[in-house]
Amino acid sequence: MQAISILKDPHILAAAVGENRRVLTPLWLELLEEGIKDGSIKTEYIKELSELLPLINFWLMPSVFPATEEELLHKYRFVTEALACMGLLLYDDDMISFIEKFITDITETPMSENTHKIKETPCGYTFMSEKADNNNVKRGNEL
Repeated sequence: MQAISILKDPHILAAAVGENRRVLTPLWLELLEEGIKDGSIKTEYIKELSELLPLINFWLMPSVFPATEEELLHKYRFVTEALACMGLLLYDDDMISFIEKFITDITETPMSENTHKIKETPCGYTFMSEKADNNNVKRGNEL
């Protein structure tokens, strides 16, 4: 099922971007600064990441940028890898499996066996274990 495109009313898109900028950007900045202080995040791009992260949501919305299941999974892996290369490791195996299962569920198309088993990014960060599979995915209220 495809959502109604928010592009049909540019006021809705503009309001959403404005709210994300007003609310989410400062929250991301605060979280990133906290991560820098406690050593859990190592990046030189705190301000840039705090502005970029809310925008990624729009890029991943099929109603804004239409995409098949495979394209959404590819975009998601790209974001995960790009953020890891910038020193921002946001996802563990359980979260990655959950999100990939979510993408499969919302697109209602079975995912091929080989598309979700990525082991290492060019930056050297492993973000998908061999143990992660669709049978062991935790659902939202089980996390």
